[in-house]
Amino acid sequence: MAENEMKSGAELLIDALQTNGLENMYGLVGIPVTDFARLAQLKGMKYFGFRREDAAVDAAAIAGYLTQKPGVALTVSAPGFLNGLTALAQATKNCFPLIMISVHQSVISSI
Repeated sequence: MAENEMKSGAELLIDALQTNGLENMYGLVGIPVTDFARLAQLKGMKYFGFRREDAAVDAAAIAGYLTQKPGVALTVSAPGFLNGLTALAQATKNCFPLIMISVHQSVISSI
């Protein structure tokens, strides 16, 4: 990437996750999550798709517990975030390391 070329927010987020040694993401299959996940996969990360937000967040929480590195969960914004919120609360109560990211289409459109 040229020195004067700007990175998108999605690229910066992926770079930050990789800088901290995080390699896996768990999320709901669908746009915009899969668009973000495709970019992450191009940069060497792995994406595991689910059909329910709470299941994806639970999987990320368990991965965090097992590896002692934060698990990364991806949801869509608004209702997807709310659907994953109960799993996030459970992970917080259990002290499982977890990062839940709610992706909005505007972040992806700049890729």
